[in-house]
Amino acid sequence: MGVSLFINGSSLEIGSASFLKSFFSTIYFHLVTPETKNKYPKLFTDLYNGHVKWEDAQEIQDNLEDIREAFKNFDPDKVVWDIDDLSKSPPWGSDISARVTSMANYFVTSRGKDLFEELFDALARSKEMKEDIYLK
Repeated sequence: MGVSLFINGSSLEIGSASFLKSFFSTIYFHLVTPETKNKYPKLFTDLYNGHVKWEDAQEIQDNLEDIREAFKNFDPDKVVWDIDDLSKSPPWGSDISARVTSMANYFVTSRGKDLFEELFDALARSKEMKEDIYLK
């Protein structure tokens, strides 16, 4: 089943639920420690659970910018497909495009767009329109 972001009736297709879970799993595995477990509260509580209030869009955008910058230091083979089962790997295995140089550009939506950029666009639209984002 596919997952999309919805803002005021329009949608942006992300990809499969397992793909999106991998994105959050990789963030959590590599960037969240016991000392920083509350570093991205709106990201992990609101966006991950499917509803972002437009008033919180800037905080999530700031979080994602930090994450993308940190991901530049992780090779593509550091992807975590499922934090609940670390033995799982992506369906495509290690067969990825040569354009993927780090975790910062690893995640590409089912429409072929960079996931970070799609999220930034959605968050900007949310702020501009003063409309919440829903993830379904």
